[in-house]
Amino acid sequence: MANSTARMAAHAADGETGLFRGSTRVHVGYGLHLLFLLTGCVEHPRPEEMSDAALVAAFTRVCDQVGLRAGTERPVVALRTDYELWRAASVKTPKAEMWIDVATGELRLLRQQQSFHVSLLGQWDVEPIPDTRAEEVAMSWLEKLRPWCLEHVVGPAETIVFRSTHRSQLMPGWTVEFAKSHDGFEVSGGVEVTFLDDGTLVSFQNDLPRVDCPTDVNVSERKARETARNALPRATELYGTSFSPAQEFFGNVRTRTPSDSTRVPLRIVCTTRLLEDRNAYEDSIVRAQPSRLRLAYVFQFAHSNPIDREFVALIIYVDARTGECVGGHIM
Repeated sequence: MANSTARMAAHAADGETGLFRGSTRVHVGYGLHLLFLLTGCVEHPRPEEMSDAALVAAFTRVCDQVGLRAGTERPVVALRTDYELWRAASVKTPKAEMWIDVATGELRLLRQQQSFHVSLLGQWDVEPIPDTRAEEVAMSWLEKLRPWCLEHVVGPAETIVFRSTHRSQLMPGWTVEFAKSHDGFEVSGGVEVTFLDDGTLVSFQNDLPRVDCPTDVNVSERKARETARNALPRATELYGTSFSPAQEFFGNVRTRTPSDSTRVPLRIVCTTRLLEDRNAYEDSIVRAQPSRLRLAYVFQFAHSNPIDREFVALIIYVDARTGECVGGHIM
């Protein structure tokens, strides 16, 4: 159970700790397949959902728009399942796969499979795209994909903002990450674009939620910190790893990269049942609901010497409007 808890948190806490790092992130596609294996069944379409034919048509349109080499085989709808804030279906051929939201038709994940490995063979002699152009190339792919993703999740009071870029350690190419700002506050989740040095799209992932929650800040940081510290004994009781107020961490807790600022970030997050019990916590991650989005202070606590510890970091959310503890993550 502990390993399962940590694995789930690695995906769910991304938006709070500098998400989408290829070496640490549990990818959307992996999470969906994991959930499918756990449930052991393939659901048939519900009346309000897109039909298999509509999903295949959407797959084909995206392939045509972005020049995806999906092969000559007819796409098939492999499975439908609920995952986090949306319900999606896997549409695939032997060479490409997409996860598509069955309610809105928006693209959640795209990846090339066999065609990517073939194209990769000739990439090592291609001159690398400089980091100064990586964001530009990623933005060009976002614009091509906009009708199938961003149009549904970026509202009038929201913007897509650049988060980071890093050179892939597994292939000659780049991964560029973008976040969403809602009323000036960063939203958990984001968009990740990975491409080769010749510009070939390798994968696209979209974790952006549709946001409709208050953004009032009625609670001071000092009062919120008191609430977060009061939650530490309960977290210790549930997860067997002790965290103290002295271990509060500012920066990227996953990579242990400290920040110059000691201000606690305010982010729009999806609440969890971290402090109820482990089963409730895991279920709240997999079966998240849009109604659970909140603007919250995000407090981080980390062990300075994580060796031989089951959990090394704790994240606590405190609602900025009500002042109550609304969950968090254990890693």
